Amino acid sequence: MRYTLLKYLFIFLFSIIIFTEGQSSPVGKNLSCIADDITNKNYLKFRGVSFETDKSVRVVSLNLKNNQLKVISKLTPYKLNKNMINFKIKFIWYGNIFFENFHLDRNTLKLFHSKNKQKSELSCEIIKGNFMTEMNKKKEELQQILNKNLDDNKI
Repeated sequence: MRYTLLKYLFIFLFSIIIFTEGQSSPVGKNLSCIADDITNKNYLKFRGVSFETDKSVRVVSLNLKNNQLKVISKLTPYKLNKNMINFKIKFIWYGNIFFENFHLDRNTLKLFHSKNKQKSELSCEIIKGNFMTEMNKKKEELQQILNKNLDDNKI
């Protein structure tokens, strides 16, 4: 009788553990995020996000200099709650200083981004490979689109 009671108690506790929704740690997860609306300037809305530690996230963006896309990477702390991950960064690009705010929905992987009072929504997907290698591949893809657009606009 005692073993039967322990067996049912074990099954009950195991069921609670299995069926309760929990949030995993974002550490070690990498995301590639881009706007859903396809435009010629999607490189301005592209972001890569890598949760390197339980306190810091690396944010990668692309900026344009002399018709070439450049990878910019910044490490910043983040705040975690049940549904959202929030972080802010300060970028300095050739003397220009700008601030960006990010809110990542943990369930939908939507990244809400604001910069200079402009807001955008990016869709993210999880990256399986090496983060910076994947960011450089994405930069090359977007550079090809940019090059095509520059060729189309020749005088």
